[in-house]
Amino acid sequence: MLQPSISWYEKYRPQSIDEMVFSNDAQKNIVKDWIENETIPGNVLLSGPAGVGKSTLALITIRKIVKNQADLCRIKTRSVSDVDEKIAPFVQKKPVSSKCKIVYIEELDRTSRQFQAQLKEDLMEKYQEFVSFICCTNHPKRIDNALLSRFTFRVEFKSDNISDIKNRLDFILKQENAKYNPDELTKFVTKNYKAGLRNLINNLHVSYLSHSGEIDFSSLEQTLNIEDNIVTHIVGMIEKIMISDTNSKKLCLITPFNSIIAKEYASFVTLCHNNYDINYENIFERLYDTIKYLPLQVIIGKYSEEIELKKYPHIHLISCFYEMMKCSVEVHM
Repeated sequence: MLQPSISWYEKYRPQSIDEMVFSNDAQKNIVKDWIENETIPGNVLLSGPAGVGKSTLALITIRKIVKNQADLCRIKTRSVSDVDEKIAPFVQKKPVSSKCKIVYIEELDRTSRQFQAQLKEDLMEKYQEFVSFICCTNHPKRIDNALLSRFTFRVEFKSDNISDIKNRLDFILKQENAKYNPDELTKFVTKNYKAGLRNLINNLHVSYLSHSGEIDFSSLEQTLNIEDNIVTHIVGMIEKIMISDTNSKKLCLITPFNSIIAKEYASFVTLCHNNYDINYENIFERLYDTIKYLPLQVIIGKYSEEIELKKYPHIHLISCFYEMMKCSVEVHM
């Protein structure tokens, strides 16, 4: 029976470490050691793009280690006052009935500089004998370097374990008695694994519901590759501009729809204007990692820091690309 009201991602959210998809066995073994000993010998930073399992791993670990809710301090608002009013009093008291108390902070990169400055003032190190911090972040580069040094363990989820991702999806589809071609599933995962496990599961669920229990991989390709296409178009256009002659460069800047980048630019703008669930933070992150020219990285970094405040993120990205074009036009002129 089809159940559209139950999200597969929630229904099959891992309840144990063995159900998690890690980048490698070393990561898994470290976490298993924490759970077996019911304590963490240091502070933990879980990083990686959205939907790869950071929060799930944190909650599994907390559930296995914390024996009394009084031994858990979960910070949700991330206001500066939380450091003095919640975290400081909490870390100074010894555990009630757990071997290890835990301070859990999600999206550490979204905290203010003042929050991060106060947090690194002895709180994360002075009480490590019986207190551990578990923090999650999509963007570790936005965290103060001095604060980053306070983390003993930095577990990065890269969404690159293709074999385990495929096995997890295969398990879910079999549990739901879905009709699908295993070879097509392998191709689908190999091509789209960077989208993150949550996106893959959600898209398979939508296809399952839309096609009466059958997975249509051809339609999935159209929904999952939007961000890939945007990044590819931007990188390709910048490369074209940089190697072109002076007149062609200027034409790209003045009338991009009538220039050497016309086809890619039209597709790029269309994708941005006609899709409303694009992860723009992910796009900026991938552009920064892909484009190695420092002046362009500076531009990307500046726009990336402002994205979460923008009402129209697609316009923000197009504006960023315009600044990147201006910078690229100046190369070798």
